[in-house]
Amino acid sequence: MAKITLLPENRKTEDTMAYILGTMRVRKITQAQIADHLCITRKTFYDRIHNGTLTYTDLLQIFSVLDLPQEKIVEIMTLKG
Repeated sequence: MAKITLLPENRKTEDTMAYILGTMRVRKITQAQIADHLCITRKTFYDRIHNGTLTYTDLLQIFSVLDLPQEKIVEIMTLKG
């Protein structure tokens, strides 16, 4: 079977979503709490995070809830790793 590799932007999206979920776990912030800040349902948030379809606005709101340092936000938003 042939091997395939993810495109860099797909890998970065997966890394970003994994980072968000990991930070949520560490800080004990639930999906429902994030969804409330985004004014969406928990199910919608779950779908967006697992499909990688969060908007920049969503990400900025999530970063503010997670209280991420400015350097990490810039790293994520500029897609530099």
